[in-house]
This record gives sequence, structure tokens and C-alpha cells, in this order.
Amino acid sequence: MKRVLSWIVLVIISVLVALIASIVIGIATFVLSLVSELNTFLQIIIYIFGGSTFLAFIIGPVWYGVPLTLQASEAICQSKKGMRYIVYSVYELIMLTISIILSILKGDIPIVSIIMCIYYIALIIESKQLSYEYY
Repeated sequence: MKRVLSWIVLVIISVLVALIASIVIGIATFVLSLVSELNTFLQIIIYIFGGSTFLAFIIGPVWYGVPLTLQASEAICQSKKGMRYIVYSVYELIMLTISIILSILKGDIPIVSIIMCIYYIALIIESKQLSYEYY
């Protein structure tokens, strides 16, 4: 029962990270639209001084979501080899890749899907690090 609950927590936190990532991308799009209305000199100044902060803001859901997911899921039931993270992440990566390809064929750029792919790749990498800690 603990393993099932651990899988449920893994899925719920992944969905929450996706929701937060979509909110972050919405805010980032709004900020970029405001910056694009400024003159060129001010745009350059904002991009130089705020560029790294802006990128950190966009990558924030991945940066904080992966440790949160691992800690919450491991607190319920520990995974000795990290297989639940690998299986779930590979499944989600396949689904997101199909979604990205279909969106690109329609002419859209699915930034949230790309960020979630980065999240699942980071989850696989961190779960492999987690499995080395047990052995």
C-alpha cells in the first residue's frame, strides 16, 4: 500500500509542477510583452541585468520540483533503485515528445512541454543519484 501511495504522490507532485510551470511561463510571457514595448536601449539594459534572473525564474519549477518530488515520494516508501522515477519519467517523456511533435506540426512552440521534459530528465538523473546512496 505504501508503494501505491508513493506512486500517487509522485504523479500529484508532477502535475503540480506542470501547473506551476505553466503559470511561470504565463508570467514570463507577460513580462516579455511589457519589455518589448520599451525602447531598444532599455531593453538591452533589462536583458543584460535581468537575463539570468529571468532564466532562473523559468527553470525554477524544475530546480525546486525535482527535490520536492523525490523527498515526498521517498518519505512514504523508499525506492532502492529508483525504478518508479525512471519508469514514470520515461512514460511521460514519450508522451511529451509526441505532444511536442504534434504541436510543432501545428505551428506552436510548446514551452511548458519542453520545461516538463527537462523536469523528467532531471528526475531520472536525480533518481540514479538516489540509487547510488543506498549501495
